[in-house]
Amino acid sequence: MEKSVCPNLGQFLDLIRVMYEKNGKPLSVNQICRQAHIKSQTCQKVLRGEASKLYAYYAVLRIYLPDILREYNEGRPETFNALIESLEADFKARIAP
Repeated sequence: MEKSVCPNLGQFLDLIRVMYEKNGKPLSVNQICRQAHIKSQTCQKVLRGEASKLYAYYAVLRIYLPDILREYNEGRPETFNALIESLEADFKARIAP
């Protein structure tokens, strides 16, 4: 098993995958792969926080970003705030001595 690079962001992305349904159900890993233009193995690493490239995380996040921003603009900032907290936690973990 690889070391988690962004465990908080990976966990967040896996959570929003379930929260934001498309056509009445969560996107499968294969559907995310097609929309994000990444391989299945890379997608699974992203959802576990083990992907080493920032591009892979963004490729998955951009699928859900319009929904997150729409909620934020409607006065429901919880998911956006959770994203920021995930990013900050991973950043702090990387710079900690």
